[in-house]
Amino acid sequence: MGNLDLLHLKDSHSMALSGGQKQKVVIGSALASKKQIIIFHEPTSGLDLKHMKEVALNIKNLQNNEITPFIVSHDLELILEFFTYVFHLNNGK
Repeated sequence: MGNLDLLHLKDSHSMALSGGQKQKVVIGSALASKKQIIIFHEPTSGLDLKHMKEVALNIKNLQNNEITPFIVSHDLELILEFFTYVFHLNNGK
Protein backbone atom coordinates (compact mmCIF):
# COMPACT_ATOMS: atom_id res chain seq x y z
CA MET A 1 0.00 0.00 0.00
CA GLY A 2 2.96 2.30 0.47
CA ASN A 3 3.66 2.70 -3.26
CA LEU A 4 0.10 3.87 -3.83
CA ASP A 5 0.23 6.35 -0.94
CA LEU A 6 -2.74 4.70 0.80
CA LEU A 7 -1.52 4.29 4.37
CA HIS A 8 -3.01 7.61 5.48
CA LEU A 9 -6.43 6.38 4.28
CA LYS A 10 -6.53 3.15 6.28
CA ASP A 11 -8.96 4.48 8.89
CA SER A 12 -11.10 6.51 6.47
CA HIS A 13 -14.68 5.62 5.61
CA SER A 14 -15.09 4.82 1.92
CA MET A 15 -17.74 7.54 1.54
CA ALA A 16 -15.17 10.14 2.63
CA LEU A 17 -12.73 9.26 -0.16
CA SER A 18 -12.41 11.12 -3.46
CA GLY A 19 -12.89 9.28 -6.74
CA GLY A 20 -9.14 9.08 -7.28
CA GLN A 21 -8.56 7.75 -3.77
CA LYS A 22 -11.25 5.10 -4.27
CA GLN A 23 -9.60 3.97 -7.50
CA LYS A 24 -6.22 3.75 -5.75
CA VAL A 25 -7.83 1.61 -3.02
CA VAL A 26 -9.22 -0.69 -5.73
CA ILE A 27 -5.75 -1.00 -7.28
CA GLY A 28 -4.26 -1.72 -3.84
CA SER A 29 -6.91 -4.37 -3.27
CA ALA A 30 -6.09 -5.89 -6.65
CA LEU A 31 -2.41 -6.06 -5.70
CA ALA A 32 -3.26 -7.71 -2.40
CA SER A 33 -5.42 -10.33 -4.16
CA LYS A 34 -2.32 -11.71 -5.91
CA LYS A 35 -4.31 -12.43 -9.09
CA GLN A 36 -2.41 -12.64 -12.37
CA ILE A 37 -5.04 -10.80 -14.43
CA ILE A 38 -7.19 -7.94 -13.15
CA ILE A 39 -10.05 -6.42 -15.13
CA PHE A 40 -10.87 -2.73 -14.70
CA HIS A 41 -14.09 -1.32 -16.15
CA GLU A 42 -13.86 2.43 -16.85
CA PRO A 43 -11.30 2.95 -14.05
CA THR A 44 -10.88 6.65 -14.79
CA SER A 45 -14.55 7.51 -15.20
CA GLY A 46 -15.51 10.69 -13.37
CA LEU A 47 -11.94 11.70 -12.54
CA ASP A 48 -10.20 14.95 -13.43
CA LEU A 49 -7.23 14.79 -15.81
CA LYS A 50 -4.62 14.71 -13.03
CA HIS A 51 -6.27 11.77 -11.26
CA MET A 52 -7.04 10.02 -14.56
CA LYS A 53 -3.34 9.98 -15.42
CA GLU A 54 -2.36 8.95 -11.89
CA VAL A 55 -4.81 6.03 -11.86
CA ALA A 56 -3.78 4.95 -15.38
CA LEU A 57 -0.11 5.00 -14.39
CA ASN A 58 -0.84 2.98 -11.24
CA ILE A 59 -2.70 0.40 -13.33
CA LYS A 60 0.13 0.27 -15.86
CA ASN A 61 2.63 -0.23 -13.02
CA LEU A 62 0.79 -3.40 -11.96
CA GLN A 63 2.84 -5.06 -14.69
CA ASN A 64 5.92 -4.51 -12.50
CA ASN A 65 4.30 -6.97 -10.07
CA GLU A 66 3.69 -9.55 -12.83
CA ILE A 67 0.01 -8.65 -13.02
CA THR A 68 -1.74 -8.18 -16.35
CA PRO A 69 -4.26 -5.34 -16.21
CA PHE A 70 -7.16 -5.56 -18.66
CA ILE A 71 -8.94 -2.23 -19.08
CA VAL A 72 -12.35 -1.64 -20.61
CA SER A 73 -12.65 2.02 -21.52
CA HIS A 74 -14.11 4.46 -24.02
CA ASP A 75 -11.19 6.84 -23.45
CA LEU A 76 -9.01 5.91 -26.42
CA GLU A 77 -6.60 8.81 -25.89
CA LEU A 78 -5.80 7.66 -22.35
CA ILE A 79 -5.48 4.02 -23.43
CA LEU A 80 -3.06 4.89 -26.23
CA GLU A 81 -0.96 7.03 -23.89
CA PHE A 82 -0.55 4.49 -21.09
CA PHE A 83 -1.04 0.99 -22.45
CA THR A 84 0.77 -1.20 -24.95
CA TYR A 85 -1.84 -3.53 -26.45
CA VAL A 86 -5.29 -2.41 -27.57
CA PHE A 87 -8.32 -4.41 -28.71
CA HIS A 88 -10.81 -2.18 -30.47
CA LEU A 89 -14.40 -3.41 -30.72
CA ASN A 90 -16.83 -1.77 -33.10
CA ASN A 91 -20.40 -3.08 -33.13
CA GLY A 92 -19.25 -6.22 -31.33
CA LYS A 93 -16.50 -7.00 -33.85
